[in-house]
Order: sequence, then structure tokens, then C-alpha cells
Amino acid sequence: SLSEELLLAAAVVAASFILAKSAYWFLKKYVKKLTAKTKSTLDDRLLEAAELPIMLFVLTAGAYFGFMQISLLKPYNDGLATLFSVSWVMVVALFLLRAGSAVSSWYSEEAAPHRRLGMAELLPTLNRVWKAFVIAIAAIMVLDNFGIEITPLVASLGIAGLAVALAFQDTLANFFAGLYITADRPVKPGEYIKLDTGDEGYVVKIGWRSTQLRTLPNNIVVIPNSRLAQSVITNYYAPDKQVAVLVNTSVSYDSDLEK
Repeated sequence: SLSEELLLAAAVVAASFILAKSAYWFLKKYVKKLTAKTKSTLDDRLLEAAELPIMLFVLTAGAYFGFMQISLLKPYNDGLATLFSVSWVMVVALFLLRAGSAVSSWYSEEAAPHRRLGMAELLPTLNRVWKAFVIAIAAIMVLDNFGIEITPLVASLGIAGLAVALAFQDTLANFFAGLYITADRPVKPGEYIKLDTGDEGYVVKIGWRSTQLRTLPNNIVVIPNSRLAQSVITNYYAPDKQVAVLVNTSVSYDSDLEK
């Protein structure tokens, strides 16, 4: 009967809620103790990022199987399946976004200072790119679940992306050159450098489009990153600040060679 089906559905939903709480308790009680024993905190951060998505996944799965027990909703099973598929896509996307933020914060706070790499400066940009990528893939999967043909959309986006890439060719070249400079770190803020073009000064800032040099007369020279990446750079602070200066001198023929 309908009342029995509703009771069964409620029991399934309640069981899923209990299972979700049990999973959360298990993660907090046991898994977190295991991750706390490791030297790195990356696993702790990833575990924290996964807690909410796991609970949401268990709850939505329980709700789905609960609704499937109600014969009155059988004509709408396909629609319900679509809605729950979309919810699971969003749960996975939420986990990926939280995991990306966890890795970004872990690397910038713990790994980068010890490895002396420029990735810490790149992480905010890479994290934004990761978020945009995850959201775009999730949106495409949601549209596909709703039966919207995505092939023409993807083709249109590809053509639009090509047009944008051609229009912003210089900007993109400077952007990727900035990524290279920040990651490879041929120069760092605070160092004194000289380019083969004659420009020289202290590196003030390495941005996503340009790099700023402060010259000795206290002026700022803005150099596009693509130009800086292609230049021959003399870094007077590498490997250290100490330099050898060669001074040519002349001695008179009348001078005492002993002296």
C-alpha cells in the first residue's frame, strides 16, 4: 500500500542520514587520527575537504532510493533520476573545488617555503583556473543530463575561444610568460638585474602581464613578461650579492716595480 511505501521510503532516507552521520563520525574518529600521524598536513586538508561531499552524496543517494520505493512516483522516475544525477555531479564538483583549495593552501603555507619555488605565487591564478575548469565541466555534464545537445555548444565555444585567443594574443603571451617567470624564477622581487636591452634595476613586482623594475634614479620601468622571458638577463644577486669588479690600471715606466 501507499502508506507502507511511504514508511519504507522514510526508513531508507533515515538510514541514509544515519549512515552519513556514521561516516562523518568514522572519518573524524579514526581516519583523522591516521592522517594526523603523517608528517604532511595535506591528507588532513583533503580529508576535511571530503567530509561534506561524502555526507551529501550518502544523503542524496538515500533520498533517491527512498523515492524509488514509492509507486506513485514511478511515472516521474526518469525526471527524478536526472535530478539526482545532477546533484551527484554537483557534489563531485564541490569536492574537486574544495580539494583544489586545500592543495593550494597546503602548498603555499608548507611546501613552497621549504622548496623555494615560485609556485606559491602562481597558486592563486592556478586555483582560479582549476575552479573555472571544474565549473565548466560540471555545467556541461548538467546540460547533458537534461538532454541538451552539447556538441554544437562545445563547437561554438571552441570557435569563440579561438577568436578570443587571436584577439588577446599579446595578452595571453604575457600571461604565460609570467607563469614561466614565476615558476622558473630566473629573477625574484628585490633582485637587481640587467637586460640585454639595457634596462636595469631592482625587481619590484612580477605581475600576470608585466614586470616592474625600479631604476637607480627611482623610476619604474614596466616590461612586458613576454619580452622579459626572451631577454638575456644578468642577475647581480645570483648566486649571491657579492660580485668581483675588474679595474684596469696603468703604471708609469718610471715607477718602482718593487712597489
